[in-house]
Amino acid sequence: MKIKHYLSIFAVLFTFGSCFTARPVQSIDQAYSLPEIPVEYDESMAASFYFLNGFKLMNIYGDSVNALKNYRKALEYDPEHSATFYEMANIQQFNNLDIALAASHRANKLENKNLWYQLQLGQLLIMAEKYDSALLVYNRIKEIAPSNPDNYRYLAALYEQTGEINKAIAILDSAETRFGLIDNISTYKRVLLINAGLINEAISESERMAANFPYDERNYVILGELYLRTNKDSLAYEALQKALEIDIHSVDALASLTDYYLKQKDIENFLLTTKKLFDSDRIPVEFKINFFNGVIANSPFYKDHYLRVADLISALIIRHPGNYGVMNLYAHHLLKSGNLEDPANIYKSTLNDSITLHALSMVIALEHFMERRDSVLKYMDIALENFPKDVDLYLRKSYFHMSQREFKDAEKTLENALKHAENDSIKSAIYSSIGDVRYGEDSLNFKRIYPLYDKALKLNPENKITLNNYSYYLSLEGKNLDKALEMIEKVMELEPGNSIYIDTYGWVLYRMGRYEEAKKVLRQAVSLDAHANAELFFHYGEVLFELKEYFMATIYWNKALEHGYDKKIIEERLKTVEEIQRQ
Repeated sequence: MKIKHYLSIFAVLFTFGSCFTARPVQSIDQAYSLPEIPVEYDESMAASFYFLNGFKLMNIYGDSVNALKNYRKALEYDPEHSATFYEMANIQQFNNLDIALAASHRANKLENKNLWYQLQLGQLLIMAEKYDSALLVYNRIKEIAPSNPDNYRYLAALYEQTGEINKAIAILDSAETRFGLIDNISTYKRVLLINAGLINEAISESERMAANFPYDERNYVILGELYLRTNKDSLAYEALQKALEIDIHSVDALASLTDYYLKQKDIENFLLTTKKLFDSDRIPVEFKINFFNGVIANSPFYKDHYLRVADLISALIIRHPGNYGVMNLYAHHLLKSGNLEDPANIYKSTLNDSITLHALSMVIALEHFMERRDSVLKYMDIALENFPKDVDLYLRKSYFHMSQREFKDAEKTLENALKHAENDSIKSAIYSSIGDVRYGEDSLNFKRIYPLYDKALKLNPENKITLNNYSYYLSLEGKNLDKALEMIEKVMELEPGNSIYIDTYGWVLYRMGRYEEAKKVLRQAVSLDAHANAELFFHYGEVLFELKEYFMATIYWNKALEHGYDKKIIEERLKTVEEIQRQ
């Protein structure tokens, strides 16, 4: 496990809580009016009267609005009442930071030796990200209260924030010289050393911490990790074992040991230690799942240790029964062995506790793969019943109906999807899909298809799939070829590197009799095609034939045949070439 230290300036400054508190500006009494000064108060006491009244309203009743009214009144009687400015800054810090800073500056100007005022100003400057100014304040704080080690940490954190790591380390060194080893000071110093890449110095600091705080297993864990990083493997193992002597269930020590065993290629102990981690109640199940995914991401390792990895999953299932993430992990583990039935049943079982879209999607995919039509439709209907506004579910159901050549059902499903389409882009895609369904049902009846494509393009003129299909079908008809060319040229502007769109472009040029241009375009499509598209090979062969490049034409027609193109059509083309060559 990698050493991870997430330490920000705010984490350091607020470890022990803020030196002042604040609440959002709010009013308890909307009809509030300022009280009159009691007769027993003379005018010299008026500022204190209104200050105390505001303090009570704020800290007892939480009424910041009316507290501010009293504070302002106090300043009318005594414009140099520093405590009033301090309390006003407390209230305004989360409402108006500029006003809060101005009030805090005023309080500090009136009493520049007041530690509370200095601390408030320092923290407000940090909130305003004025780190250079905050540095000046915290240097003064260290002078005012030199016996407080936390002030050294705050100052070091500011130097770190401004990128002066060496100064931050020097400040912490001076703290250690003055106070000796203090756990949180040394811990922070070690973090800075690691972040600065001063690993040997970090090791020295960690060794000192382990010696001075021998009952804190974290010191040995970090020392072990640093030893691992510097290839001092035997020392790393010794340090991690000491950590486990202090706390046999230490998650950090066990996690670091897995790194050690992997580095040593000691798979047996790696898996045993990982199982101990998985048995721990201290680790969130999400961490265990992510850790396991990292293990199986190494395919050769997973393959070589499949049965032992299964033991790890069993440990997870025992420790976290019914957890969906664990069940999903187990299902994927079984899928890797080619087992489809058990994973499908696992996902189905999770639906008894909670119906999730992921589980339904997995059941549908697996049932589809196992060619169980009725089961696919059953779970698709369950999905739509529970997620009726999920347009993707309707599209998936329509595609399934198309794959079964159930075109009427596919079109009906897409019409239902239109009721839940949230924007024109989605509606455009659905109308285009209905057109595709009708093409699948009757590929010659273009009059039923084009009006749907027109609707799709009206809603989204840049629908690339619609533009491509519309252009291609026009080219098949041999009609409106100028319109077809305009459409596919627009697609090429939108996505110039797609081999399918380039194929359509070349085919339209072919149908227009522009064979040389078509050859150049289709050659590019062939070079970009990563899926051995049979139709593309056929189209390129057709162009080559028209250019009387008969030998190359037969090569590409045969390639088309190899990848599934209609055998009868290819045989006719090859026969035509033979007849030409005999003449």
